[in-house]
Amino acid sequence: MVDSALSGTARRPRQGEPAAARVSRAVRRIVSSSSAREVAEITRTAERIQQPVTTGRQIAVTSIRGGAGKTTVAALFLL
Repeated sequence: MVDSALSGTARRPRQGEPAAARVSRAVRRIVSSSSAREVAEITRTAERIQQPVTTGRQIAVTSIRGGAGKTTVAALFLL
């Protein structure tokens, strides 16, 4: 399931949907405050990102050399 805000797809009109409903939705989208919408979208994204990891995984990445990117590999594994 992909969030429509993240995929960039807009809702398609349903078959038989009145033109007045489509026009009123388009006008609301144009007239509504874009900065408020942007803040709300950023807030929703931040809430999704800040969810705790509940998988209980323990990751061990080892290397003899220092600065070999062990922390980066471990962090990317969680994604």
